[in-house]
Amino acid sequence: MWLSEEVERGNPQGKLYIDSVTNLIIYHILKQHNDSQSNFLGKDPGLEHLKIAMEYMQDHYAESITLDKLTRLSNLSPSHFINSFKQTLDVTPHQYLLKIRIERAKEKLQRSSLPLSEIAYELGFTDQSHFSRHFKKITGMSPLKWKQNFVQK
Repeated sequence: MWLSEEVERGNPQGKLYIDSVTNLIIYHILKQHNDSQSNFLGKDPGLEHLKIAMEYMQDHYAESITLDKLTRLSNLSPSHFINSFKQTLDVTPHQYLLKIRIERAKEKLQRSSLPLSEIAYELGFTDQSHFSRHFKKITGMSPLKWKQNFVQK
């Protein structure tokens, strides 16, 4: 639905938004169809471990997630983990986590009237400024502007 709405609006949020939604769709397909035929990450055990890290980030996005934690989960060295992640998903683990948080922020902005500072805290950002800076970098607009433009009143 998000992708369809974006196309219908003439892609106002840009390619990064489309890429983010596409990554989320791929993630959910992987999560629902965890068999050999739909396994996007293939048979390589290292790539399977990336999937574990991705699922961990999806489930724990509001927590402080360290590279050390992700490499322990994936059983890969930090450099191999980062290189494999970037090669597989075209983003770094940190960028992937930020995209997850921003997508969750959009959901919260649509469904609640919480102050931005509280939304930022609930999503794992250090403060409202940190949240707003990354939100704008990914969506092209501030959280309040996004809410004004995309939330039905």
